[in-house]
Amino acid sequence: MEPQLDDQQSTEAKDLVVFESFREEKCAECGTGLSRGDFVHLVGRRPLCLACADLDHLGYLPRGDNALTRRARKHSKLSALVLRFSKARKRNERQGVLVEESALEQARTECSADAVQMFPHCPQEEERAIAAHASVRGGGRVGRSALGRALEEGALKAAVVAAIRHTYTDYDRLHGWNAARGCASRSSQPPRSRA
Repeated sequence: MEPQLDDQQSTEAKDLVVFESFREEKCAECGTGLSRGDFVHLVGRRPLCLACADLDHLGYLPRGDNALTRRARKHSKLSALVLRFSKARKRNERQGVLVEESALEQARTECSADAVQMFPHCPQEEERAIAAHASVRGGGRVGRSALGRALEEGALKAAVVAAIRHTYTDYDRLHGWNAARGCASRSSQPPRSRA
């Protein structure tokens, strides 16, 4: 079964598309064996390895950081959307993009500069730790929310506040002792006066 683009993906992606192979194949041009998980560019029904498709100079950027992806694609002269066919959902799903390495580095620099501009006194090691933790998929973290994916200022501030709370306060200890989240929040706030 050959993966096909659905209407939504074909209108979104006007550039090249590369598939993550879900079976063993051979490149139609050079005969190189392609393993499951290798990237394949389809020309008609013919699978091509990235070298034969002249895409082997591009680096892979997995999904998960929309701001970085958007900037990397903006700076890259050539990019390709990476899709994987989901047998369970019977559709193609985005896995990331292939972009030029120089564009990826420039995008990383720009994203880092945004955080430095908003929090100029934040140590660089903590900045990296906050960014890495906030952008991990799953877990309901601030950086994975819709605002965080859009790299809005409020989401970035929320990620920094959460990092400070977990690193420099006893929030985690209180949260671990009290099963209910509300107990930890009330315990970490100053007591209210009884009037």
